Order: sequence, then C-alpha cells, then structure tokens
Amino acid sequence: MADAGNGDKDEQSFADNEAIMQTRRFSKRVHNEKIKNALKAITPEMKKRQLPFKVRASIQKTILQLPLLPITAIGSYPQTQDVRDMRAKFKQGEMTETIYEKFLQEKIIDVMKWGSFPQTGALHL
Repeated sequence: MADAGNGDKDEQSFADNEAIMQTRRFSKRVHNEKIKNALKAITPEMKKRQLPFKVRASIQKTILQLPLLPITAIGSYPQTQDVRDMRAKFKQGEMTETIYEKFLQEKIIDVMKWGSFPQTGALHL
C-alpha cells in the first residue's frame, strides 16, 4: 500500500486487501450476534452498583486476598498461530487440559528464556 501512495499500483495487492476487508466485515469472530444482543439488553439499572465502593472494596479484599499491587501476565505473550491452533483443539475437545497446559507452560518458558517467540518481535526482555 505504501508503494501505491508513491504512484506504484499493484492491482493484486488492492484485490487481496479488499478480500481481507470483506472477510472481516462478515466474520463471526468479529460480529457476534449474542454479544450484540447482550449489549442491547443492558438497562440503566444494570449499570448501578448494589453496594457502595467502600463496602465492595472491603469484601473484595477479604475474599481475594490480593497483594498490594497484583499483576498478571495474561494477554502479555504473543498469540502465535500454533498457540491459536492448540487453543482451538483444546476447546473442541481434541486434547486434554493436561496436554494443553503443558504446551502453554513450554511456550511461557520459551518467552522467559528467549525474550519472544521466534517468529515475533512482540516481547523483548
């Protein structure tokens, strides 16, 4: 596309880009009717808290027992195609939770050891 801005037109690139945009327009991964309907069903009453903040905070502190500054690594690692494929297989019941968890642990070790998955530059230590 940058080349097109410079006057070099590659019709195939434009056609490929249009196909990608069309796929996204109708993708069930992007457009989920259940989510749209759930959002439409939200009422102003649902947005109101039942308890004041101080009460909620006290209950949460007791139940969750989190450290002062809790952190998580969820979503911090690259979502490579092999990770997505294994997640899909797990969700479809094609592998056990034990195998899936072992795979994820190995990926996390790779990230911690090497700084990123080999095919991405998403995480640098």
